[in-house]
Amino acid sequence: MGFLGQMISRAARFFDDKPIWISCLLIFLLSVGLRFGLVVWQGQYLNFEEPEPVRIAHSLAKTGVFGNPFRMPTGPTAHTPPFVPFLLSLVYRVIGPGEHRELAQEFLSTVVCSLQYALLPLLASVLGWPARVGIFGGLFGALIPFRFWLETKGTFEQVYAGLALLLLTMMTAKAWREGRVGVGSAIVQGIAWGIGFHISASFLPVCLAIVAFQVLRKWPEKIEVQARFLVAMWITILIVLVPWTLRNYHQFGKIFFMRDNLGLELGVSNYDGAMANFDDNIQTPLYRHPHGSRAEAQKVQDIGEIAYNRERMQEAVAWIKAHPQRFLVLTAERFFYYWFPPMQRLWQTAIYAFITILGAAGTWMAARKKEIAGWLILAIWLAFPTIYYLIESTARYRYPMDWTFLLMGSYAIVGWLMREAAPDAKAEFAGGAA
Repeated sequence: MGFLGQMISRAARFFDDKPIWISCLLIFLLSVGLRFGLVVWQGQYLNFEEPEPVRIAHSLAKTGVFGNPFRMPTGPTAHTPPFVPFLLSLVYRVIGPGEHRELAQEFLSTVVCSLQYALLPLLASVLGWPARVGIFGGLFGALIPFRFWLETKGTFEQVYAGLALLLLTMMTAKAWREGRVGVGSAIVQGIAWGIGFHISASFLPVCLAIVAFQVLRKWPEKIEVQARFLVAMWITILIVLVPWTLRNYHQFGKIFFMRDNLGLELGVSNYDGAMANFDDNIQTPLYRHPHGSRAEAQKVQDIGEIAYNRERMQEAVAWIKAHPQRFLVLTAERFFYYWFPPMQRLWQTAIYAFITILGAAGTWMAARKKEIAGWLILAIWLAFPTIYYLIESTARYRYPMDWTFLLMGSYAIVGWLMREAAPDAKAEFAGGAA
């Protein structure tokens, strides 16, 4: 351990002597080069997939309608947040159907996922840590593409949500460290969170948790200042949400937050014969989702998306009330699968478990020292997964917070090895206090 610690210490000092942008650029190029090289070499771009965001993007590009996410035309939709379908529709408008369009879509996704790893050194610096913490986490993520399909295929919003969550965390950490509680900072953060909600509706509980932690950190100091900050921030968020909310009210005659498919997702996750894992559920004839079932898509077309989702919600709630024990078992299994996702290959599952345990150790270390990172990462971990304990599990859902495990796992390893290699490194490794 001592020799390994010395080697890592030398590597860390090598990186520490260089401007941080060099490390960020190196990680970005390694990640993009490796992933896009594999995309081309494996011919992944020859396999076309059309999940709901892609179908909506096609509808936008062809007809200008944000809709038709299922097996047949069902009209306007709020099945997904708007950001990714709109972004993909721009690609589809510029590039015609075929391999070149798919290649462009996968390159865009590769760039976005690589930016996550490239920004980890900068995030570490913002948190008050040596850049080496983010560098080692970024290099691990860049060089070991164990979520290769999700990171490069570009058909779902999770890759974009991961980058957005990292940027939101960086923004919040910087504001906390610099004590920014003015109205100007509140407006900037409100705009950022409002845009984030258009990428992933699951950011709402994260935002609420971070706000709660922000109040707890400084309680009862400057209550009036904090209250003014929070009011300005939430007013700004609501203003940013107005256009999409009005669009949904105009189309569906109902006000809701970002998307309308909670009833459907609960319905396909909680029923007689349901299992905790998505991959198991879709193998059974009892699985009723309008993306795969023409009969269900026809029903959406007949009664409308809002009525259909309301009906599925009623079914799910009735089943949960009638089968509380089975629902608790499913919830417990989904909780476990969220934190230790079963992957297609054993080595992928092992890596996921490894970074989960390391990340938990790093977060515990940071929380014990009352560092800003401990508060922020705990807020994300407590809040982001909540909805996913209630619906069928898939590793895709955890991806937006995977970078937190890389960062905190690297924090744990670097901290342990630096102390082993050089006792004086303790002071050097100290991060930003909350």
